[in-house]
Amino acid sequence: IKAQHGHNYGWIYNKALGVKSNYTTINVNSLPAAADDLIFDLNVNTKNIYDYCQYTLSYRSMPEGTIPEMAASAMKNQRGACYQRAALLYYLLDRVGHDMIYVIGHDDLTTNPHRWCMIKTENGWRHIDPTRVVTYSMTLPEYYMAKDADLKYFSWDRSVYPAAV
Repeated sequence: IKAQHGHNYGWIYNKALGVKSNYTTINVNSLPAAADDLIFDLNVNTKNIYDYCQYTLSYRSMPEGTIPEMAASAMKNQRGACYQRAALLYYLLDRVGHDMIYVIGHDDLTTNPHRWCMIKTENGWRHIDPTRVVTYSMTLPEYYMAKDADLKYFSWDRSVYPAAV
């Protein structure tokens, strides 16, 4: 639970020590509590949350939906395509208190739709993509706190999203 006292924010956790979270029954209604448990397990750390979405979830296409629906599906099934991974990353980091944007773009190598996030940092907006793209011919770089110029293989409507420079 995120709590506020005056101008200060903090987290209050109601989790028994040593209890492993079971995400197999998550739905949109139980997502906030499950997300708080996961955030706590990951030490409320942006890189740990990113790594969870990038390296813990297996890649498999799942149905699209709202950000909470796709985040719940990714946690429940421990898998997802770019849509679900970006939705879960967005949901978790937004819940921690980061300003987030869910980006709708394309993978220019395959011309397929691609989804990732932008996060506002002290140095401006940055791209954060929890789906390392593996194509038939190459593995694309990991995009963690990347600038626009770093995303050589993706395109998006730059008039819709803030610049990451």
